[in-house]
Amino acid sequence: MRKISGGWDAAKRSNQFETLVKLSSECKNESQIKAVLATLLTVSEKAAIAQRLVIIRLLNKGEKYSDISLALGVSTNTITKALDLYHKNGEHNHTFNKLLNDFTFEPKMPKTKSTGFDPQDKTLGGGFRQFMRDAKKK
Repeated sequence: MRKISGGWDAAKRSNQFETLVKLSSECKNESQIKAVLATLLTVSEKAAIAQRLVIIRLLNKGEKYSDISLALGVSTNTITKALDLYHKNGEHNHTFNKLLNDFTFEPKMPKTKSTGFDPQDKTLGGGFRQFMRDAKKK
């Protein structure tokens, strides 16, 4: 998504965000919400927001980085960025988590399991060097 110029002050950004929130709260059904989002967001912005939502939901369910990466076709950096944004806005996490827990829509995910490196897995060895040490022991 594009960067907002540094010339905009925080109060102006906050007021503009409140306008978006108020307009969103006026939507009465999915078609109105889709119309608002389709009008205001580019294709890549819609995709990025939707992708972050799916990533956060999968992480909250305990999925591994590597499985999410494989299933969604995203890098672990993209997953980390979504998680960073989630943690950066921690004051809203309680409300956000409640919405996620109450949300029943499940996206169709391919049934895949990765065989790659998972940065969350603390039981993995030290990569190539560990492999070479283990090979020498045999």
